[in-house]
Amino acid sequence: MGGGGVEGRWKMRIFYLAALGALLLCVSFLSRGRVVAVAERAASSVVLVWYQDDAGTASYGTAFAVDDKGHFLTCAHVVRGRQEVAIAFPTVEGEANVAARVVASDERIDAALLKADEKGLPAARFGSTKGLRVGEEVIFAGYPMGYTLNADLEPSVGFGHVSALPKWRVSARAPRIPIVQIDASVALGHSGSPLFRTSSGKVIGMLKSHVGVPGLVKSNDEVLDFVESIPSELVGRAGIGIALPADSLRRFLERHGVKT
Repeated sequence: MGGGGVEGRWKMRIFYLAALGALLLCVSFLSRGRVVAVAERAASSVVLVWYQDDAGTASYGTAFAVDDKGHFLTCAHVVRGRQEVAIAFPTVEGEANVAARVVASDERIDAALLKADEKGLPAARFGSTKGLRVGEEVIFAGYPMGYTLNADLEPSVGFGHVSALPKWRVSARAPRIPIVQIDASVALGHSGSPLFRTSSGKVIGMLKSHVGVPGLVKSNDEVLDFVESIPSELVGRAGIGIALPADSLRRFLERHGVKT
């Protein structure tokens, strides 16, 4: 009887361990499925922003749909004070290029609002940085290489984690605002890419490819101007990225009549 009791307890332990293993496997598959779903939605909401200057030089960035009325959000430094740019995105036939007006811009938070006739892209859902913690997984999507690759126009999806939640100046002489710092390099062309919280699938920020170094900034604007002049592709080698917080972006959109 004693031996049977021990054997029975071992069988129960094995059963519980097997059940726990199956549960963990199930959770792992569900987690992977959620990440894939967020990545797919992130990619479906972004467009390439581009234009050519008077000298014929092309500039690129990223924007993302914020409603179903043709409004797109990007960084102010991407459009550089222009009144009109082009947005491009993949279609079943190949790709589409559509004109977009720059209807509002705020250099203090480095945000710009675009309006295009294109209304078919799914809008990204806005969240908040409230409760966001260092270590959380994030996903972003955009066009880090623009048209510079000899390939089909397809958005690129990246993954990372929140590494810090400090306050930075996002442009010269701007006030310090809360930003989301991530442990992933943000490349040239990523400016304007939405940053998603993997757990909720909602936008918590917008990436900015060009970063300054606040540690070098005291009261000397010349130092800041010098730092701001460092090419984005060199700054990106630091292995970090920064995102403008969704809360500031939502207030910017609401001031200009866009509901998220």
